Amino acid sequence: MTDYIYDIETYPNCFTIVIGNAETKKSKTFEISFRKDQRKELFKHLSMIRKTNGRMVGFNSIGFDYPVLHYLSKNKKCTVEDIYNKAMEIIHCEDRFAHIIWEKHWLINQMDLYKIHHFDNMARATSLKMLEFNMRSDNIEDLPFPVGKYLTSDEIDTLIKYNKHDMLQTYLFYKQSKAQIEFREELSIKYDKNFINHNDTKIGKDYFIMKLEEANRGCCFDENRKPRQTIRKSIKLKECIFDYVKFDRPEFNAILEWLKKQTIWETKGVFGDILESELGEVAKYCKMRTKRQKLFKKPTDLQMEKYKKEKPLCWLSEEVLKTGKISYWINWNVADNLNVIINGFQYDFGTGGIHGSIESSIVKSDEEYIIDDEDVNFAAYLGFI
Repeated sequence: MTDYIYDIETYPNCFTIVIGNAETKKSKTFEISFRKDQRKELFKHLSMIRKTNGRMVGFNSIGFDYPVLHYLSKNKKCTVEDIYNKAMEIIHCEDRFAHIIWEKHWLINQMDLYKIHHFDNMARATSLKMLEFNMRSDNIEDLPFPVGKYLTSDEIDTLIKYNKHDMLQTYLFYKQSKAQIEFREELSIKYDKNFINHNDTKIGKDYFIMKLEEANRGCCFDENRKPRQTIRKSIKLKECIFDYVKFDRPEFNAILEWLKKQTIWETKGVFGDILESELGEVAKYCKMRTKRQKLFKKPTDLQMEKYKKEKPLCWLSEEVLKTGKISYWINWNVADNLNVIINGFQYDFGTGGIHGSIESSIVKSDEEYIIDDEDVNFAAYLGFI
Protein backbone atom coordinates (compact mmCIF):
# COMPACT_ATOMS: atom_id res chain seq x y z
CA MET A 1 0.00 0.00 0.00
CA THR A 2 1.38 3.39 -1.04
CA ASP A 3 0.75 6.30 1.32
CA TYR A 4 -0.14 9.73 -0.05
CA ILE A 5 0.30 12.65 2.36
CA TYR A 6 -2.14 15.48 1.77
CA ASP A 7 -3.34 18.83 3.06
CA ILE A 8 -6.00 21.27 1.83
CA GLU A 9 -6.62 25.01 2.07
CA THR A 10 -9.99 26.67 1.53
CA TYR A 11 -10.91 30.30 0.84
CA PRO A 12 -14.08 31.85 -0.66
CA ASN A 13 -12.50 32.08 -4.10
CA CYS A 14 -9.79 29.44 -3.91
CA PHE A 15 -9.38 25.77 -2.99
CA THR A 16 -5.99 24.06 -3.08
CA ILE A 17 -4.80 20.56 -2.24
CA VAL A 18 -1.26 19.19 -2.21
CA ILE A 19 -0.81 15.40 -2.39
CA GLY A 20 2.64 13.88 -1.91
CA ASN A 21 3.72 10.31 -2.62
CA ALA A 22 5.52 9.02 0.49
CA GLU A 23 7.65 6.63 -1.58
CA THR A 24 8.71 8.76 -4.55
CA LYS A 25 8.78 12.01 -2.52
CA LYS A 26 7.02 13.74 -5.43
CA SER A 27 3.92 15.89 -4.95
CA LYS A 28 1.10 17.25 -7.07
CA THR A 29 -0.81 20.49 -6.47
CA PHE A 30 -4.38 21.06 -7.60
CA GLU A 31 -6.26 24.35 -7.60
CA ILE A 32 -9.86 25.43 -8.06
CA SER A 33 -10.19 29.21 -8.30
CA PHE A 34 -11.14 32.10 -10.58
CA ARG A 35 -7.92 31.64 -12.55
CA LYS A 36 -7.92 27.85 -13.07
CA ASP A 37 -10.05 24.77 -12.42
CA GLN A 38 -8.07 21.55 -12.00
CA ARG A 39 -10.82 19.40 -10.52
CA LYS A 40 -10.73 16.94 -13.46
CA GLU A 41 -7.02 16.38 -12.93
CA LEU A 42 -7.65 16.02 -9.18
CA PHE A 43 -10.42 13.45 -9.68
CA LYS A 44 -8.18 11.50 -12.06
CA HIS A 45 -5.37 11.46 -9.46
CA LEU A 46 -7.73 10.40 -6.68
CA SER A 47 -9.08 7.64 -8.91
CA MET A 48 -5.54 6.38 -9.44
CA ILE A 49 -4.92 6.31 -5.68
CA ARG A 50 -8.15 4.39 -5.12
CA LYS A 51 -7.56 1.86 -7.92
CA THR A 52 -4.03 1.13 -6.71
CA ASN A 53 -5.29 0.63 -3.14
CA GLY A 54 -3.42 3.72 -1.97
CA ARG A 55 -3.97 5.37 1.38
CA MET A 56 -4.32 9.09 2.05
CA VAL A 57 -2.58 10.36 5.17
CA GLY A 58 -3.33 13.67 6.86
CA PHE A 59 -3.33 15.56 10.14
CA ASN A 60 -6.89 15.92 11.47
CA SER A 61 -7.91 14.80 7.99
CA ILE A 62 -10.80 12.61 9.11
CA GLY A 63 -12.18 15.57 11.04
CA PHE A 64 -11.70 18.20 8.34
CA ASP A 65 -9.73 17.59 5.12
CA TYR A 66 -11.44 14.38 4.05
CA PRO A 67 -15.06 15.53 4.67
CA VAL A 68 -14.31 18.54 2.43
CA LEU A 69 -12.66 16.35 -0.20
CA HIS A 70 -15.52 13.82 0.01
CA TYR A 71 -18.03 16.64 -0.51
CA LEU A 72 -16.14 17.81 -3.59
CA SER A 73 -15.95 14.23 -4.95
CA LYS A 74 -19.68 13.73 -4.51
CA ASN A 75 -20.57 17.19 -5.87
CA LYS A 76 -18.24 17.44 -8.83
CA LYS A 77 -19.86 20.60 -10.23
CA CYS A 78 -19.93 22.56 -6.97
CA THR A 79 -18.42 26.05 -6.95
CA VAL A 80 -15.29 27.00 -5.03
CA GLU A 81 -17.54 29.03 -2.74
CA ASP A 82 -19.60 25.88 -2.05
CA ILE A 83 -16.40 24.12 -0.99
CA TYR A 84 -15.49 27.02 1.31
CA ASN A 85 -18.99 27.04 2.86
CA LYS A 86 -18.73 23.31 3.53
CA ALA A 87 -15.40 23.86 5.27
CA MET A 88 -16.89 26.62 7.43
CA GLU A 89 -19.84 24.39 8.36
CA ILE A 90 -17.38 21.79 9.65
CA ILE A 91 -15.28 24.33 11.57
CA HIS A 92 -18.22 26.07 13.26
CA CYS A 93 -20.37 23.00 13.95
CA GLU A 94 -20.65 22.28 17.69
CA ASP A 95 -21.15 18.56 17.04
CA ARG A 96 -17.72 17.31 15.94
CA PHE A 97 -19.23 14.11 14.55
CA ALA A 98 -21.90 15.81 12.42
CA HIS A 99 -19.73 15.98 9.27
CA ILE A 100 -17.59 12.88 9.80
CA ILE A 101 -17.57 10.44 6.86
CA TRP A 102 -17.52 6.98 8.40
CA GLU A 103 -15.13 4.36 7.12
CA LYS A 104 -17.70 2.32 5.23
CA HIS A 105 -18.46 5.39 3.08
CA TRP A 106 -14.84 6.35 2.32
CA LEU A 107 -13.99 6.63 -1.35
CA ILE A 108 -10.27 6.21 -0.52
CA ASN A 109 -8.57 4.64 2.51
CA GLN A 110 -7.72 7.23 5.16
CA MET A 111 -5.11 7.42 7.91
CA ASP A 112 -5.21 10.31 10.38
CA LEU A 113 -2.06 10.99 12.44
CA TYR A 114 -4.14 13.25 14.67
CA LYS A 115 -6.23 10.27 15.75
CA ILE A 116 -3.36 7.81 16.05
CA HIS A 117 -1.68 10.07 18.60
CA HIS A 118 -5.01 10.79 20.36
CA PHE A 119 -4.84 14.53 19.69
CA ASP A 120 -8.64 14.48 19.28
CA ASN A 121 -8.71 14.27 23.08
CA MET A 122 -9.20 17.75 24.57
CA ALA A 123 -6.43 17.25 27.12
CA ARG A 124 -3.94 16.19 24.42
CA ALA A 125 -5.00 18.47 21.55
CA THR A 126 -1.91 19.61 19.61
CA SER A 127 -1.70 21.74 16.50
CA LEU A 128 0.50 21.06 13.50
CA LYS A 129 2.43 24.25 14.35
CA MET A 130 3.27 22.92 17.82
CA LEU A 131 4.42 19.66 16.20
CA GLU A 132 6.68 21.64 13.88
CA PHE A 133 8.22 23.27 16.95
CA ASN A 134 8.66 19.92 18.72
CA MET A 135 10.19 18.38 15.60
CA ARG A 136 12.66 21.30 15.45
CA SER A 137 11.50 22.28 11.96
CA ASP A 138 13.72 24.79 10.18
CA ASN A 139 10.71 26.92 9.32
CA ILE A 140 7.35 27.29 11.08
CA GLU A 141 4.74 29.11 9.01
CA ASP A 142 1.30 30.32 10.02
CA LEU A 143 -1.70 30.80 7.72
CA PRO A 144 -0.64 33.75 5.53
CA PHE A 145 -4.10 35.33 5.14
CA PRO A 146 -7.16 35.75 7.36
CA VAL A 147 -9.83 33.07 6.97
CA GLY A 148 -12.57 34.29 4.63
CA LYS A 149 -10.39 36.68 2.61
CA TYR A 150 -10.87 36.85 -1.16
CA LEU A 151 -7.40 36.21 -2.51
CA THR A 152 -5.62 37.85 -5.43
CA SER A 153 -3.65 35.78 -7.93
CA ASP A 154 -0.36 36.60 -6.18
CA GLU A 155 -1.87 35.66 -2.82
CA ILE A 156 -2.99 32.30 -4.20
CA ASP A 157 0.63 31.63 -5.20
CA THR A 158 1.64 32.38 -1.60
CA LEU A 159 -1.13 30.11 -0.29
CA ILE A 160 0.09 27.21 -2.43
CA LYS A 161 3.60 27.58 -0.99
CA TYR A 162 2.09 27.47 2.49
CA ASN A 163 -0.05 24.45 1.52
CA LYS A 164 3.08 22.61 0.31
CA HIS A 165 4.85 23.50 3.54
CA ASP A 166 2.07 22.01 5.66
CA MET A 167 1.99 18.85 3.55
CA LEU A 168 5.75 18.48 4.04
CA GLN A 169 5.45 18.95 7.81
CA THR A 170 2.71 16.32 7.90
CA TYR A 171 5.05 13.99 6.00
CA LEU A 172 7.84 14.59 8.54
CA PHE A 173 5.46 13.76 11.37
CA TYR A 174 4.34 10.70 9.40
CA LYS A 175 7.97 9.51 9.39
CA GLN A 176 8.20 10.11 13.15
CA SER A 177 5.06 7.99 13.55
CA LYS A 178 6.36 4.95 11.67
CA ALA A 179 6.52 2.70 14.76
CA GLN A 180 2.92 3.51 15.72
CA ILE A 181 1.71 2.96 12.15
CA GLU A 182 3.50 -0.38 11.75
CA PHE A 183 2.11 -1.61 15.07
CA ARG A 184 -1.44 -0.82 13.94
CA GLU A 185 -0.87 -2.44 10.57
CA GLU A 186 0.33 -5.65 12.23
CA LEU A 187 -2.72 -5.71 14.53
CA SER A 188 -5.05 -5.09 11.57
CA ILE A 189 -3.60 -8.06 9.66
CA LYS A 190 -3.46 -10.37 12.67
CA TYR A 191 -7.04 -9.77 13.84
CA ASP A 192 -8.68 -8.85 10.51
CA LYS A 193 -9.90 -5.55 11.96
CA ASN A 194 -8.96 -2.00 11.00
CA PHE A 195 -6.89 -0.57 13.89
CA ILE A 196 -5.17 2.08 11.72
CA ASN A 197 -6.90 5.16 13.16
CA HIS A 198 -7.17 3.84 16.73
CA ASN A 199 -5.31 5.59 19.53
CA ASP A 200 -3.54 3.39 22.09
CA THR A 201 -6.46 3.57 24.54
CA LYS A 202 -8.98 2.48 21.90
CA ILE A 203 -6.70 -0.36 20.79
CA GLY A 204 -6.55 -1.63 24.38
CA LYS A 205 -10.31 -1.33 24.78
CA ASP A 206 -11.11 -3.12 21.51
CA TYR A 207 -8.55 -5.86 22.18
CA PHE A 208 -9.96 -6.46 25.67
CA ILE A 209 -13.52 -6.64 24.31
CA MET A 210 -12.37 -8.95 21.52
CA LYS A 211 -10.81 -11.39 24.00
CA LEU A 212 -13.86 -11.27 26.29
CA GLU A 213 -16.11 -12.06 23.34
CA GLU A 214 -13.84 -14.94 22.34
CA ALA A 215 -14.10 -16.44 25.83
CA ASN A 216 -17.84 -15.80 26.26
CA ARG A 217 -19.62 -14.74 23.10
CA GLY A 218 -22.37 -12.22 23.81
CA CYS A 219 -20.97 -10.99 27.11
CA CYS A 220 -20.22 -7.51 25.70
CA PHE A 221 -22.83 -7.17 22.93
CA ASP A 222 -26.30 -8.53 22.31
CA GLU A 223 -27.39 -10.14 19.01
CA ASN A 224 -27.82 -6.67 17.44
CA ARG A 225 -24.29 -5.64 18.46
CA LYS A 226 -25.72 -3.25 21.03
CA PRO A 227 -23.36 -2.91 24.04
CA ARG A 228 -24.51 -4.57 27.24
CA GLN A 229 -24.35 -1.72 29.73
CA THR A 230 -25.63 -0.85 33.17
CA ILE A 231 -26.57 2.82 33.10
CA ARG A 232 -26.18 4.46 36.50
CA LYS A 233 -27.55 7.85 37.49
CA SER A 234 -24.78 8.27 40.05
CA ILE A 235 -21.53 6.62 41.13
CA LYS A 236 -20.32 6.32 44.72
CA LEU A 237 -16.57 6.47 44.35
CA LYS A 238 -16.02 4.54 47.59
CA GLU A 239 -17.47 1.49 45.84
CA CYS A 240 -14.86 1.84 43.07
CA ILE A 241 -11.79 2.05 45.33
CA PHE A 242 -10.20 -1.19 46.52
CA ASP A 243 -9.62 -1.56 50.27
CA TYR A 244 -5.90 -2.21 49.80
CA VAL A 245 -5.30 1.26 48.31
CA LYS A 246 -3.12 3.16 50.78
CA PHE A 247 -0.40 5.80 50.58
CA ASP A 248 2.57 6.84 52.70
CA ARG A 249 2.14 10.55 52.01
CA PRO A 250 -0.52 12.32 54.11
CA GLU A 251 -1.35 14.50 51.09
CA PHE A 252 -2.34 11.50 48.96
CA ASN A 253 -4.23 9.92 51.86
CA ALA A 254 -6.21 13.15 52.20
CA ILE A 255 -7.13 12.88 48.51
CA LEU A 256 -8.05 9.21 48.99
CA GLU A 257 -10.38 9.91 51.91
CA TRP A 258 -11.94 12.85 50.07
CA LEU A 259 -12.67 10.71 47.02
CA LYS A 260 -14.26 8.01 49.15
CA LYS A 261 -16.83 10.53 50.34
CA GLN A 262 -17.84 11.67 46.86
CA THR A 263 -20.85 10.68 44.77
CA ILE A 264 -20.76 11.89 41.17
CA TRP A 265 -23.61 12.29 38.69
CA GLU A 266 -21.44 13.02 35.65
CA THR A 267 -17.84 12.37 34.68
CA LYS A 268 -16.73 15.70 33.18
CA GLY A 269 -15.72 18.72 35.23
CA VAL A 270 -16.91 17.25 38.54
CA PHE A 271 -13.68 18.10 40.38
CA GLY A 272 -13.56 21.79 39.52
CA ASP A 273 -14.19 25.02 41.41
CA ILE A 274 -14.29 23.29 44.82
CA LEU A 275 -15.04 25.43 47.87
CA GLU A 276 -12.43 25.39 50.63
CA SER A 277 -15.08 24.16 53.08
CA GLU A 278 -15.74 21.13 50.87
CA LEU A 279 -12.10 20.07 50.65
CA GLY A 280 -11.71 18.86 54.24
CA GLU A 281 -8.13 17.71 54.98
CA VAL A 282 -7.17 18.32 51.35
CA ALA A 283 -7.37 22.07 51.99
CA LYS A 284 -4.13 21.84 54.01
CA TYR A 285 -2.16 20.71 50.96
CA CYS A 286 -4.15 22.20 48.11
CA LYS A 287 -3.46 25.18 45.88
CA MET A 288 -6.41 27.57 46.06
CA ARG A 289 -7.24 31.05 44.87
CA THR A 290 -9.42 33.72 46.40
CA LYS A 291 -12.63 34.87 44.76
CA ARG A 292 -14.29 38.15 45.67
CA GLN A 293 -17.71 39.74 45.44
CA LYS A 294 -18.09 43.50 45.92
CA LEU A 295 -20.94 44.68 48.15
CA PHE A 296 -22.79 47.97 47.91
CA LYS A 297 -22.67 48.47 51.66
CA LYS A 298 -21.54 46.77 54.83
CA PRO A 299 -23.62 43.61 55.33
CA THR A 300 -25.75 43.09 58.41
CA ASP A 301 -25.19 40.10 60.71
CA LEU A 302 -28.20 38.42 59.09
CA GLN A 303 -26.74 38.95 55.63
CA MET A 304 -23.37 37.57 56.76
CA GLU A 305 -25.13 34.46 58.04
CA LYS A 306 -26.65 34.00 54.60
CA TYR A 307 -23.25 34.37 52.90
CA LYS A 308 -21.67 31.89 55.33
CA LYS A 309 -24.45 29.42 54.68
CA GLU A 310 -23.58 29.45 50.98
CA LYS A 311 -19.80 29.65 51.54
CA PRO A 312 -19.02 28.54 55.11
CA LEU A 313 -15.42 29.83 55.23
CA CYS A 314 -16.01 33.17 53.54
CA TRP A 315 -14.92 36.38 55.23
CA LEU A 316 -15.60 40.11 54.99
CA SER A 317 -12.85 42.56 54.07
CA GLU A 318 -12.80 46.33 53.92
CA GLU A 319 -10.77 48.62 51.65
CA VAL A 320 -10.35 52.35 52.08
CA LEU A 321 -10.60 54.13 48.72
CA LYS A 322 -8.72 57.29 47.74
CA THR A 323 -11.95 59.22 48.26
CA GLY A 324 -12.03 58.09 51.87
CA LYS A 325 -15.01 55.84 51.31
CA ILE A 326 -14.92 52.20 52.38
CA SER A 327 -15.65 49.35 49.98
CA TYR A 328 -16.76 45.96 51.31
CA TRP A 329 -15.94 42.57 49.84
CA ILE A 330 -17.01 39.00 50.49
CA ASN A 331 -14.03 36.67 49.97
CA TRP A 332 -13.77 32.91 49.72
CA ASN A 333 -11.19 30.35 48.63
CA VAL A 334 -11.71 27.77 45.91
CA ALA A 335 -9.60 25.10 44.27
CA ASP A 336 -9.86 25.29 40.49
CA ASN A 337 -9.32 21.54 40.50
CA LEU A 338 -8.63 18.75 42.98
CA ASN A 339 -4.91 18.96 43.73
CA VAL A 340 -2.18 18.68 46.34
CA ILE A 341 1.29 20.19 46.40
CA ILE A 342 4.22 18.04 47.51
CA ASN A 343 7.73 19.51 47.69
CA GLY A 344 6.65 22.35 45.43
CA PHE A 345 5.15 20.09 42.76
CA GLN A 346 1.41 20.17 42.09
CA TYR A 347 -0.48 16.93 41.45
CA ASP A 348 -3.87 17.40 39.77
CA PHE A 349 -6.60 14.77 40.01
CA GLY A 350 -9.53 14.32 37.64
CA THR A 351 -11.83 11.63 36.31
CA GLY A 352 -9.28 11.02 33.55
CA GLY A 353 -6.38 10.38 35.93
CA ILE A 354 -3.50 12.23 37.58
CA HIS A 355 -1.42 14.97 35.97
CA GLY A 356 1.45 17.16 37.02
CA SER A 357 3.09 20.23 35.51
CA ILE A 358 5.74 22.76 36.48
CA GLU A 359 4.16 26.03 35.39
CA SER A 360 6.02 28.98 33.88
CA SER A 361 9.30 27.11 33.87
CA ILE A 362 11.97 26.17 31.38
CA VAL A 363 13.50 22.69 31.55
CA LYS A 364 16.93 22.01 30.07
CA SER A 365 17.99 18.45 29.30
CA ASP A 366 21.51 17.03 29.10
CA GLU A 367 21.23 17.09 25.29
CA GLU A 368 20.73 20.87 25.23
CA TYR A 369 17.06 20.78 24.19
CA ILE A 370 15.08 23.59 25.75
CA ILE A 371 11.32 23.17 26.18
CA ASP A 372 8.63 25.01 28.08
CA ASP A 373 6.10 23.26 30.30
CA GLU A 374 3.47 23.19 27.54
CA ASP A 375 5.35 20.70 25.40
CA VAL A 376 7.06 18.55 28.04
CA ASN A 377 4.59 15.69 27.80
CA PHE A 378 4.48 15.61 24.01
CA ALA A 379 8.21 15.98 23.48
CA ALA A 380 8.84 13.12 25.87
CA TYR A 381 6.12 11.11 24.17
CA LEU A 382 7.86 11.39 20.80
CA GLY A 383 11.21 10.52 22.32
CA PHE A 384 12.84 13.87 21.61
CA ILE A 385 13.88 14.13 25.28
